[in-house]
Amino acid sequence: MSLVRARATRENCTALGCDLGITRSIKSAILKSQLTRVDKELQVLVLTEKELRNLQREVAMNEKNYQLKESVPMTDKTLLIVTTHFPPDARPGTHRVIRFIKYLVQLGWDVSVLTLTPECRLHRDRQDPALMGKIPSSVKVYQTTAPRLFWPLTGLHSYLVPDIEATWIPFACHKGLQVIREAGISCLFSTAPPWTAHMICWRLKRQTGVKWVADIRDPWTRRPWMPAEIRRGVRYAVLKKIERTVIHAADRVILNTEPLYQDFCSYYPEVNATKFLTIMNGIDPDDYRDLQTASDFSNDRFVITHGGSLYRKRDPRPFLRAISELVQEKAISEEELLVQFIGSIDSEFDLPQWVHDLGLEAVVRLEPPIPHEKYLQRLAASDLLLCIQPRTDLQVPSKLFEYMAVNKPVLVLTHDGATRDLVQQYGRGTVVEPEDVAGIKETVLQLVHGERPMDDNTATQDRDLLQFSGASLAKELDKTLTECLAK
Repeated sequence: MSLVRARATRENCTALGCDLGITRSIKSAILKSQLTRVDKELQVLVLTEKELRNLQREVAMNEKNYQLKESVPMTDKTLLIVTTHFPPDARPGTHRVIRFIKYLVQLGWDVSVLTLTPECRLHRDRQDPALMGKIPSSVKVYQTTAPRLFWPLTGLHSYLVPDIEATWIPFACHKGLQVIREAGISCLFSTAPPWTAHMICWRLKRQTGVKWVADIRDPWTRRPWMPAEIRRGVRYAVLKKIERTVIHAADRVILNTEPLYQDFCSYYPEVNATKFLTIMNGIDPDDYRDLQTASDFSNDRFVITHGGSLYRKRDPRPFLRAISELVQEKAISEEELLVQFIGSIDSEFDLPQWVHDLGLEAVVRLEPPIPHEKYLQRLAASDLLLCIQPRTDLQVPSKLFEYMAVNKPVLVLTHDGATRDLVQQYGRGTVVEPEDVAGIKETVLQLVHGERPMDDNTATQDRDLLQFSGASLAKELDKTLTECLAK
C-alpha cells in the first residue's frame, strides 16, 4: 500500500476503499470510516432540487474556470474511452468497446483510450492479441498501472470499493487529466463493469467539466448474484452511494437492455428519464463474412456448442444430466453426438468429475478459451448452440447475438426475462427452463432428428441483424455524444 500512498493524494486514497490492516475489526473500521468520507465527498447524494441546481452550477464553473498549462483547444469530436476491457483482453465487454471504437472513428471521432498496462490486467487466461488488429491505427492508447503486490499479504482486495480494480483510480485520474489537457478531449465515455471506470470518469468530469457518458452493462447494486452478506454490509451502502453519484453526475447513462433501462428509470424517479437510453449488445458483420460451415469433426456427429464462461448460476449440470439420460435410454448414441464447452468454467461445478460420473467422456469436450476468430468458426460449424442464462431477467448475454449471426438453432436455458423475450421476439430458437431436464431432453431429441425451430427467411434474418450491427449501434452512441456536446 505504500506504493499507492506515495503517488496518490489523500482524496484518491479514499477512493481506493482500502487501507493497511489485517484483522476483521480493522477492515470493518476502514469501511465505516470510508462511508463517512463518501458521505462528505459525493455531493450529489442528497438529491433535493436545490442541491441538484448547485451541482449544475459547480459543473458550469468548472467548465468556465478549467485552465491547464499547455492545453490544446477542445475540438467537437474528441473522445476519451476509459475501460479495462480492451485488447488483448477477450472478455465480452471488450468486443462492445471494439465495435464502438471502430465505427465511431468512421463517423469522424478522434478516439483515445485509457486502459491498464498488460502486466496489471486480470483474467490473463482470457486474452486474444489478434483483437488489437481491429483497433483503427488512428486511435491513441494510453496505459497506466494498478498496484496489486500487497493483495497476497493482506487479502484486502475483497474489500476494495467499488470493485477489484479500485487501485487503478489515482493513476488513471492522473493520466486522464494529462490526456484531456494534451488531446483537447471534449467527451468522456466509461463502460462497466468494472465500476472503477465510472469512478474515474466521475472524478475527471468533476475536475474538468468535460461531458461524460456512462455505459452500464450489468444491474450493478441490484444484480441478482450479489452475495447476501454483501447486501447487509457497510460496503454495500458505499456501493449504493457510488452508483447514485454516477447516475446523477453523468450527462447520459446507457443501458444495454430495455428491461435494464426500465429498472434504472424506476429506481431513480428523481432523474429525468431522458438521461437514460438503451444501446444493446450486437455484432460486427465483418467478423462473419468468411466463416466456413464445414465441421472440424466427423460429419456424422450432431455438434452442440456452448461458447463463453460458465459461472455463478450458469450451471451446465442439468443439461448434462439430460444428455446422459438420452444416451442411457439409447435415444441418442455416443457416436452421433458431440457436446463441446469452449471457455472458462468455474471450478465449483467440478465439470470434469461430472462428465466422468455421468459416463459422458466420449460425448463431452471441455476446452479453454480460444481466439475469437476461431471461436466464431466453431460456432458456425455447429448444429446447435447452447445458451445458459438463468435468473438474470434484466440481461441478455452477448453470446446470443453471436449465435444469431451464425444463423444456427439455439437452445436457451433461461427463465422469464430479457433473454427469453429476445429469443421469442426474433424467433431465434427454443427456450426451456434451466432445471427442466425432461424439456431439455425433448428439445435436443427433436433437433437431432432434424426439426429446426427457427425462421428460415433470410430477408427477415438480415433485417433483424441490421439493428444489432456495430455500425447501427455506434450511430446511436454518436448521436448521444453529439447531443451531450450541444448542451
